[in-house]
Amino acid sequence: MTPEEVVQHTKQVVIMVGAAFGKTDRFRARGESLGLSHWPFYFGGRAGVLGDVDAEVVTAACGFFSPELVRNAWDTARARVPIRSIVEADVEECKHWARTTYGDLPELGQLADLAEHAVEAAEPTGRPLFAAWRSLAVIDEDPASRVALALLRLREHRGASHLIAIQEHGLTPLRGRFAS
Repeated sequence: MTPEEVVQHTKQVVIMVGAAFGKTDRFRARGESLGLSHWPFYFGGRAGVLGDVDAEVVTAACGFFSPELVRNAWDTARARVPIRSIVEADVEECKHWARTTYGDLPELGQLADLAEHAVEAAEPTGRPLFAAWRSLAVIDEDPASRVALALLRLREHRGASHLIAIQEHGLTPLRGRFAS
């Protein structure tokens, strides 16, 4: 299999599974328990690894969303909850989803090792969310949690790579959002 074929076969898995925990009722309820609706919890959790930065930084890192949506959501999140707490809640929800979804599937430890190896080997240049997520220390020996966190990180790498490719082809991020 060529690298291009691997990408084609795994693209949807990385996109969907890397963010699946954020589509659950439990995730929504967790955000609400923090006083945050969907978008503030989403951006606070996803981009909070960048630190307490201005919304312009988050918009640049999450380039496929309108600046107005990002600014409103990010500023709301920052005003209501410490960003570090939102990231911690996001990680907890990711790990909980993984444990209840993957449970104790056979060879999950091997998959975790392989996924983490891919994360460590991936190029971080131009991919600030990926780099920030990769550098976030999360100690967890549970193979299901390790897989989910690795897929979350790989999703950020894929998303940033897509953003780079869109710009390289002369499109703006919002025009190129659905380009493959």
